Amino acid sequence: FGPFFPQKVASRYGVTPPNSHQLRQQLLAASITTNDINLIILSHLHFDHVGGLFYPYPTWQQQRDPSMFQKAKYLMSVKGVQRALNPHLRDKASFVDPLRQWLTTSLTQNNIHQIPSDNYDLPGAVSQCFNSGLNLQDKFEFIHSDGHTPGQLHTLFSLDPQGNNKVFFCGDLIPGTAWLQLPITCGYDRFPEKIIEEKKQILERAAQEGWYLLYYHDPECIMSQVKQSSDHKFQAINQVARGSQDGTKLFTT
Repeated sequence: FGPFFPQKVASRYGVTPPNSHQLRQQLLAASITTNDINLIILSHLHFDHVGGLFYPYPTWQQQRDPSMFQKAKYLMSVKGVQRALNPHLRDKASFVDPLRQWLTTSLTQNNIHQIPSDNYDLPGAVSQCFNSGLNLQDKFEFIHSDGHTPGQLHTLFSLDPQGNNKVFFCGDLIPGTAWLQLPITCGYDRFPEKIIEEKKQILERAAQEGWYLLYYHDPECIMSQVKQSSDHKFQAINQVARGSQDGTKLFTT
């Protein structure tokens, strides 16, 4: 989320304390600085998913580039960038001032690689675009959805060279386990009927291939696998609680 809002607005969203950059603190706790990050994949550009990029308020207002990650390059979707730069009146408030300032600067500096919506399965996209030197070709698959916001980019990441133990970043397609019920949508979803269809397609594949789903907004469960019942409903199984050691072990394997 990040500390980029002034205190009055931050308190509205329960950001406590409003000027504490918790993402930076968590990175430092893992002996990682913002300058150590060279690649950031953004699912979409709503403020609760990109706010952690920015300096605290009001510091970001004094920067030409408000991002704290000065050495990073970024991967996101073409449609996601277009939506942020030309939002609909209904979701304009989700794309905040430091984001627009940062996008303008980064696009000028060619720090952003945009994946087109008709070509999300790019072999080695991360390695090729950023010359990272990492062998990531068999690690990443990118899947896009439009129901929540046009051009949301989902990362499917394999934890081993054989392509097993896959983790899918749900973003706001499936914010938490409650949204595994297909009819449930969110007031922020731009196209509710479409997101139901997209969830069904993703969850069927996730159940069949044994993916772990990584939930961004669930207060209790950080991730789970899913199973599909005989009546085509989906249920979370093998849930991993937020802050549990099991989750840490999985992501550091």
